[in-house]
Amino acid sequence: MTTIRLLAHDPDGDHVHCRFGQAASGECASCSQNPAFRLSENMCTLHIINTTSIGAHVFELVIEDFPKQMISLTYEDGTSSVRLLFSQNTDNNTAALSKLPLQFAIEILPPLSTCDLGILIPQFLPPTPSHGDMFHVTAGQEFQFHVKAQATQGIKRIYDFQISGPPNLIKHVYNNTSGILQARISWMPEERELYHRIPICYAAETTESQSEMRCIIVAVERFHSRSGEADVVCTENTMTISLNKSSIRGLHESHLRLNDPSCTLTSNESHVLATVSLNSCGTQLEICRYIYIIRLYMKVF
Repeated sequence: MTTIRLLAHDPDGDHVHCRFGQAASGECASCSQNPAFRLSENMCTLHIINTTSIGAHVFELVIEDFPKQMISLTYEDGTSSVRLLFSQNTDNNTAALSKLPLQFAIEILPPLSTCDLGILIPQFLPPTPSHGDMFHVTAGQEFQFHVKAQATQGIKRIYDFQISGPPNLIKHVYNNTSGILQARISWMPEERELYHRIPICYAAETTESQSEMRCIIVAVERFHSRSGEADVVCTENTMTISLNKSSIRGLHESHLRLNDPSCTLTSNESHVLATVSLNSCGTQLEICRYIYIIRLYMKVF
């Protein structure tokens, strides 16, 4: 069974749900649902479960988001409404916070002698980012990532990567040996893209097949340099920082990040807290005249 993962992302962390468009709501033109495909609505994935005809197949979906806890919405005219958790909804079509139409086509290619990845069908290799990975970048500073894929057999091996994203993406393809092709993707985010979350999708291609599609999300932020009052406690292996919220008035804690986005911050009513290893999360160690200086930076965006 072949699985096609759609990039369904909500910046607020709401529950994202995908469904087929409904004719009664004017959400689709043909509104046909191919029986060879099954849509996992909560995961936003398409599964090819039966043999289907070669060629293009059109899909008309709707992506919706729902709160993860009950919320009350107030509108400009003074009216209000309540939005429930997705599992509590009896009419999901009207209870969503928002909905977005998504139309696309999937091309079914002729059958191959094997469906094992890395032979005829390209397989991604490290350091290719995983589907759904998020990167935080600064406007005006170049962002780069690398993709690498392998297909060892076939008349024509991998010849290119198809890239979809912002218009000023630059792709440099290199090292086409032993069925392996690599590419460096670079992008310079601009001020007009500040605070936007930009998807970049990519797939490796041969003349016979295509790899899975992967997509990453790039959050464009602004770099700020600002100081605050903090208490620091060091042990042999860790460092704990307690940043006083009153010393950074005007900044919300959700706008703070460590240099390493995989490391997270916590908070209480009065402080923003971080406990990190001395050799992770962007920690820098300097030795100056037998004095150890440990630096850990937080980004504000």
